Amino acid sequence: MEKKDKITRGKWYVINIKAREEQTPEHYVQLFEELKDVDPLITINSSKSASLQQVNFGPRTERNIPQWIEIVLMTYTILDEDSFYNKRKKEDVMLDSWNPDWVANKHEVQLIFIPKIHILAMRKTPKVSLNTVLNYLSSAAEYVEPNVFDITSIKDKGVISRIQNAHSITKIEAKISFSNPTHTKGFQGLFDKKFKEMNPSNFELKAENKNGLSYSNDDDGLLNTIVNLSEHNGSIKARIKDQEDSKYETINTNHHPAEYQIVCRGRELLSYLYNFLIGKYGEN
Repeated sequence: MEKKDKITRGKWYVINIKAREEQTPEHYVQLFEELKDVDPLITINSSKSASLQQVNFGPRTERNIPQWIEIVLMTYTILDEDSFYNKRKKEDVMLDSWNPDWVANKHEVQLIFIPKIHILAMRKTPKVSLNTVLNYLSSAAEYVEPNVFDITSIKDKGVISRIQNAHSITKIEAKISFSNPTHTKGFQGLFDKKFKEMNPSNFELKAENKNGLSYSNDDDGLLNTIVNLSEHNGSIKARIKDQEDSKYETINTNHHPAEYQIVCRGRELLSYLYNFLIGKYGEN
């Protein structure tokens, strides 16, 4: 009897992987080919490390670019053979035939990267955080090709719109990087072009006025430009109030990543995500 193709459902985060130079699908594919070959061990924090469990390249286009790259990232704790302890007997434990490749607390997370639009989707899981994946990707990319890639989570559009439509903003802090070519126009395009010419490794802006910052909702407003760029290329922390009689509150877009509920048949997941992300971010 043929097995039923079960419905898979879950929430996914989205991450922008962007080269500062040579922003081509070939360059992004090369990044993951090198990561697969090198498989660097990345230290996430004092107790957690991460490395690749598998990397699978999807069907190729006429330019030999895979439509997608499926990655399984593994996080774990590296064990110290001299640190085992029997808490009941209150004595150290020495293990015979110790293997240094043994690790503990292993967890996995599925990642899908679309080279055509340099967007990576991460399946949301309580075992591996978005920050862990961002830390891994940033450190691993830096390991194979230093000072080339900016990697940021894409932020929730509703939170971005809330900042843009705020009645008053008294303080704003931005950390952004430049966009990809042809993705901006008008003043935002000019700002982005000059920003890219400066080629900073990071860019931060801070503005504050207790009486409220002068903020224009049109495309030619400086703050509007910064907020727009931050959705895909950084983060914003702003102190706003929505209405004249409401209270001020601080919003940090790092706490509001974009996430999407995906429901499809299991065997269709990769092609479904490919079409979904192309439709959502193909023009961004």
